Amino acid sequence: MSSLRCVVSPEHTEPELAAAIAEAVREHGPRRLPLESVLKAAAAVDHTAAVSVHWRRRVLSALTSLAEAKMITLPRTRIDRSAEPPLPAYVTRRETLPQQGKSRRPIIWHADLGWAALGDERGEWTTTERTCLELVNAWLPRRRGVVVPIRERSLDITGDDKQLESWLFGTLFRPGRLTLELLECEPCWPPVERRIFGDGPWLVVENYTTYVSLGRRASELSFGGQLIWGAGNQVGTRLRTLAANGERPLRCWYFGDVDAGGFRIARSAWQCVAELASVDLRPAAGLYRLALEHGKRRLVRRAPRMSADTAAWAGAWLGQRLGESCLDVVRSGGRIVQENVGTEVLATTTSRTGSTRTEADGLRGNRERRSAQIHGASTGDEECDTGSDHGDQRKQVVRTRTRRHAKISCIGWEMAAASSAATAQSSPEPVCVSAAASSGVNSVVFNEPSAPPGGHDAPVLGGNAAGFLGLAELRSASTDSRAPPQAPCMPRAQRAAGTPPRALAC
Repeated sequence: MSSLRCVVSPEHTEPELAAAIAEAVREHGPRRLPLESVLKAAAAVDHTAAVSVHWRRRVLSALTSLAEAKMITLPRTRIDRSAEPPLPAYVTRRETLPQQGKSRRPIIWHADLGWAALGDERGEWTTTERTCLELVNAWLPRRRGVVVPIRERSLDITGDDKQLESWLFGTLFRPGRLTLELLECEPCWPPVERRIFGDGPWLVVENYTTYVSLGRRASELSFGGQLIWGAGNQVGTRLRTLAANGERPLRCWYFGDVDAGGFRIARSAWQCVAELASVDLRPAAGLYRLALEHGKRRLVRRAPRMSADTAAWAGAWLGQRLGESCLDVVRSGGRIVQENVGTEVLATTTSRTGSTRTEADGLRGNRERRSAQIHGASTGDEECDTGSDHGDQRKQVVRTRTRRHAKISCIGWEMAAASSAATAQSSPEPVCVSAAASSGVNSVVFNEPSAPPGGHDAPVLGGNAAGFLGLAELRSASTDSRAPPQAPCMPRAQRAAGTPPRALAC
């Protein structure tokens, strides 16, 4: 345990973090409270956790103070060394906690805070919560019946314009407790720039320019979710705005710059989504791969350094292979901005690895591709008639597999309509559909009937959301040697010339 101790001076104590952790330990009971829960409890009262340089050191300071106060015990050998400084893998509540309520100054509670008085008698409130309630209790007699924005009211009650916002998603605003009506204030959040295509997953984008380009492409591809501009460092405010309106994503993805600042922002968004929606914010890995492939690495003088804590988080968040590639850029003092994944890259992506062709090339052979069809059963050899550049017809043998072994045969920018997606889910064989209705270009697209294995490199997505977010998470073509290397419905002469259909190749 001595390895976890640190020198704690009065000016470096963390009373709010310590109080939040103590409350989590009390609610958890005598069992071991894992480090993940400890960090989550601390972050709930300090929303700068994800971008704080010395976050783990502050948590260690809070844990040390609780251990010295004999409120918790720390393990001697189970230590988390994934980042600096090391932290205990878990904490355990002591059998007898000090009765803080006996030494507290008594409060004459306002009639509207009867529930707070009852909780105070039972010793339910942490020191931080009791202090907050005491401030509200002192303000209530001064009510004037005027509704003001929440930050103005926060300044009036606490002297801090953002304090109320930090309470809003905590225990004090649970049903039957504090309300905005009681405090005579209203939410005043900045507007959220977003495009709603359906009720599917959310894709949060750091920069506005990339948000616009992705929005146009999402509209063309019938994306069924929401595209949200994260507004850089303000991403937490945007997500809290949506949460205040009762909106929560079932799945959420993020795409930002490949640099130290971009990953600090991504970590902040990850922490915020976990806190507000209890879901895991996942990286849009396909878009990050496109940024690495098409982006120009720029060396930045005096580039801000990424902390070891953030680097460890980014590596785990992105996954081993993608994480190593991105962190190599940052450690070398470079950066790749997400604007490299622009309109032209998005519009001409034709292969699973992100290779591109020009639009002129994509427009060739439309007449021949218009008649491309796939016939046959789910296994064995199938035949597909295609028209060549000379107008002759010939047959190509296409190898397919059962639904269990089906494989994505395009980069995932699915152009199929919802009905085609439904057909793919009910049919055992790969479905080939025309994209003319959605893109204005005749081409053939595959819709995979079964999702690839899970994990960071292959998420399970369905329907049109899978089409748009298929680029967010995509397996490498080399992971399965049996996958067809080219589009089976493309004329041989056209393949030799390197002219696949626009936007997608089978």
